[in-house]
Amino acid sequence: MPEPVPVDHDLTERAVRVIDRSGWGTSAAYPQIRTVTLTWVCPACHGPRGIPKEHRFHEDGHWLTCDRWDNPCGHLDLYTAVLAQARERHPAGPRP
Repeated sequence: MPEPVPVDHDLTERAVRVIDRSGWGTSAAYPQIRTVTLTWVCPACHGPRGIPKEHRFHEDGHWLTCDRWDNPCGHLDLYTAVLAQARERHPAGPRP
């Protein structure tokens, strides 16, 4: 069983950097790192999300940095779902 991740229960929103691969197959730069602000609760069970940690990786000849976190409840936050959640929060704003 994985070790529990400490959670900052006082935060209701948090800005994180996530990978956006939706431009794949287009002339857009691929992948993009987008900063989005999320309500910091698990969308599956409404428990707290985990603490984000910086994740540096190499892809297509470039070094990129995004954030990763493990939810204490065990539910996964896929970046595609996180981007959709950010778009729902700010539908009239720029695409995250």
